[in-house]
Amino acid sequence: MSLIECVPLAGPGLIARRGGLVVLSDGLDPGPDRLLAALDAVADSGGDGAALVRAGTRAAQERGGRPAGAGAGVTFGGEVAVFAHGAAAALISVDGGRETKVAAGGSMIPVALTAAGAVVTVRLVIGAAAAPDRRLRLDAGTVSGGGVILTVTREKSHPLIPNGPSVTVAPTTRAAAEQAAAEVTLFPDDSFASPAGPAARTPAGPDAESWFRAEARAAKPTMRITQTDRAGTVGPPAPPVADLATMRLQPLGDVEPVVVDGALCARMHFNPPDAMFCRECRISMHGVGGNIRRQPRPPLGVLLVDDGRGYLLDRDYVIGREPLLDADVAAGRAAPLPVTDAEGSVSRLHLRVSLVGWRVEARDLGSANGSVLYRAGGPRALAPADVVVLDPGARVGVGRRSVQFLPDGVSPHRASMDGAAR
Repeated sequence: MSLIECVPLAGPGLIARRGGLVVLSDGLDPGPDRLLAALDAVADSGGDGAALVRAGTRAAQERGGRPAGAGAGVTFGGEVAVFAHGAAAALISVDGGRETKVAAGGSMIPVALTAAGAVVTVRLVIGAAAAPDRRLRLDAGTVSGGGVILTVTREKSHPLIPNGPSVTVAPTTRAAAEQAAAEVTLFPDDSFASPAGPAARTPAGPDAESWFRAEARAAKPTMRITQTDRAGTVGPPAPPVADLATMRLQPLGDVEPVVVDGALCARMHFNPPDAMFCRECRISMHGVGGNIRRQPRPPLGVLLVDDGRGYLLDRDYVIGREPLLDADVAAGRAAPLPVTDAEGSVSRLHLRVSLVGWRVEARDLGSANGSVLYRAGGPRALAPADVVVLDPGARVGVGRRSVQFLPDGVSPHRASMDGAAR
């Protein structure tokens, strides 16, 4: 796909373009703008839109708080990858269809999305951006502005897949899930089936482009939770994440604390030794790297099941239809987390979530229908015994169910515990 039009919109902030990559920043960084620096780093290394999403996510986390910023770029897989954070939003239209809004709200982590079609239009805005002036265009460089309109088209050498365009949604935190529930429509499961039968015949010559556009309009765009990493659909679509406002923290017995190395921030909160910002109060950890000590590890967050159950991440869990059958559960080395579904897609012993130091790891236990990791880096099918580290906001599809890692500071588990105690 190619970015054929980039129209800046008046307003406060900064817009920067490098080839097929564009970012919009609020321009309020006290020093060099991290988002613009991320754009330059990705462009200089020959990265694509998916790399821009990852770099933009890191830039937002390094800055801390909820800076307003968004970005979009063409991926090597022929899609458009988009992210938004803070007060910024991305509005995406595929082949002239209705706009899908992507906004992170109060999330500490940007929300990502990928889209594909014959023509993809993206509006990146911060607040109420001005109306477009088609006489303006941005081919390269950085200008002032509060928004930008991008038009991306598919080259004629890359015909559309017969079942039409697709949009991929990747909510990575509770705010992302809330936005997705309010603004994104998930179509039935048959929307995810690959087309069967012989390849569609496509016309050649001057009528080809109009045929592709007509096919795209006739096909039903799909929303599938396969995140932003070019690999296409992996496994069944993950169900929407539960609304965090209805989360029910499950009461479990006390567990023996694990002692780990960590650093204290200026307000005496215990953090990983390499933390750049405090995981609780978000102040900078610069200059405290030498203040390393061994203390009991605090809970690393909450494991949120799609039905609203929350499990405090202060111990390991075995997930499945009958997790009590697991030897580690029987020996007290892990807690059972029962998950079932009517279709029987969840195995008796499906997935293990383990705490290793400050990391949250997941491992498929040889399940019949497999597990899929959904994160900002993209979907990944987990092979049996394949251990992966869960990034904050990552989800794991467990058959047709899913669980999500909400880190401490994002999930209000303390408030939930207080309410349960009362």
